Amino acid sequence: MEISLKEYARHRGESPRAVRKAIESGRLTAASCRRGRNRWFIDPSRADLEWEDATNPARQRPRERRRGGPADYGQAGLFGDLDPPPGPQPAPVEGNGNGVRLARAQALRTTFQAQRERLKFEQESGQLVRREEVEVEAFQLARQLRDRLNQIPARVRDEFAAETSAIAIEERLQAEIHTVLRELIS
Repeated sequence: MEISLKEYARHRGESPRAVRKAIESGRLTAASCRRGRNRWFIDPSRADLEWEDATNPARQRPRERRRGGPADYGQAGLFGDLDPPPGPQPAPVEGNGNGVRLARAQALRTTFQAQRERLKFEQESGQLVRREEVEVEAFQLARQLRDRLNQIPARVRDEFAAETSAIAIEERLQAEIHTVLRELIS
């Protein structure tokens, strides 16, 4: 059963302007609303589902400030949330999930902005460097290590030719490798 826009606004406890804005912004779709000659006709059951799913609760004014809407008076709980008023509670409404997607998208956007700000701060404070710079530096260091290790045989070949003890050769080779590594560190 379809009702007029003004009747739906009264049903929701909203102003007719708020309902028009919901239609114009796409929060209420053609599945729940249709335009007559000079009027909107709204299916309240479908529109209620779409309204709940596509409306960001953080951007809503308190119910007592809305035109014609009943005030939702409750007791503040331990963490500041409102406890539901006494009496029977309405059954949870199953929707199409647009509200969940909207809230998730906003959470992802906030997380992305925070990460971008953190990266910007780390870059400005010198804690973060560009990947290309690190790759170039690592490549140059690896090339220096390779070149210096390749020079060891030429430096020690005469000593090894005169040496007959395998243990002495091993100790001398280890000493040369440690020398090369110490030079690269400093």
